[in-house]
Amino acid sequence: MYLQKQLSPELGEDGNWTEGYWGAWGIVFADCLVVPKDFSSNWVIEIKERLNYEAIGQILVYRDLLEEDYPWLGSLKIGIACLYGDNRLEPTCEKYGIEVFTLRKF
Repeated sequence: MYLQKQLSPELGEDGNWTEGYWGAWGIVFADCLVVPKDFSSNWVIEIKERLNYEAIGQILVYRDLLEEDYPWLGSLKIGIACLYGDNRLEPTCEKYGIEVFTLRKF
């Protein structure tokens, strides 16, 4: 993951993002970043076929780096979207505030 700290997007008076916005997020490798216009509920979501250790580690690091580099996002909610969950790992996700979105349980 590589974040460019020198790019700080801002919402312009016309309601559109400044030029730096797209350049900054084009190089962030989180699978999904959801930022509503009012910044009320910002999410970083990792997408995997199965819930696994890698996804848990990635989403924790993504949140820390994004909150450090882009403090204007506020406190980020984090989640993992996966086709198959894992009952052994879901308690760890709950402990660290990771929402798991699964279509099936494994």
